[in-house]
Amino acid sequence: MAHTFYEGAYPVAPLTDAANGPWRVAVKVFFTSPSPVAGTLTISGNWSGSATASSAVALPAGDSDVTLNLTALNVPLWWPNGMGAHPLFAVSVRWDAAGGDSVQDSRSVGFRTFVVVTADDSDPSTLAGGDGSGNLTMRFRVNGGNMWARGGNMIPMEELEGRLSADAYRYLVRSAAAAGFNTMRVWGGGIYPPTVFFDECDANGILLYHDIMYAQGGHSPAATPTQDAEIRHQVRRISSHPSLALIDFCNE
Repeated sequence: MAHTFYEGAYPVAPLTDAANGPWRVAVKVFFTSPSPVAGTLTISGNWSGSATASSAVALPAGDSDVTLNLTALNVPLWWPNGMGAHPLFAVSVRWDAAGGDSVQDSRSVGFRTFVVVTADDSDPSTLAGGDGSGNLTMRFRVNGGNMWARGGNMIPMEELEGRLSADAYRYLVRSAAAAGFNTMRVWGGGIYPPTVFFDECDANGILLYHDIMYAQGGHSPAATPTQDAEIRHQVRRISSHPSLALIDFCNE
């Protein structure tokens, strides 16, 4: 997983490409090994001025994870549809085992801030020690700019989802963007969309409000190994996407 964290002052006016940051890019790599193993973990990003981080790691048998961090400053920002461009950058990961074997992978990230505003956030003291008053209705602020959320509800496109092709998802997202959407809610009574859906939302500036797949209050998450594994897998799979703004449990 690769997550971007804005470490500058809380923005209450739109950020610009020439003045934003600093950013911390936290890259968490998950390992599963039948026996203890040692090696070197290296991560890098392809934005201007990006650094490479590397660390010697000794892993135990079983499941484990390692987090390394990169930094960024004054990078091109990712904006929702209609507010600006949606540039994406690659974060690459390489594992070189002491025995000589290597594995590599990559994720796309975008640099953007996102907050749900329910108070007068132009006054920093209003936010101190609280989550908002709830008295200013609710709005989204992206990269310091107020956003008018416009969109719709994403439900399964077919009764048998396996019949859909990647092109069908591309067509749906591109059509939504062409219609002026900048937000979609993924309904919790359906399925977890395939990766191509998130890739297209990244590329077209569609922010996602994503339910975990538990429909109605009577089907809330239970502490079972199967449900735990499902949620962990899906969060690890989708959470690097800049289009993913919110994850919530249950659709009602």
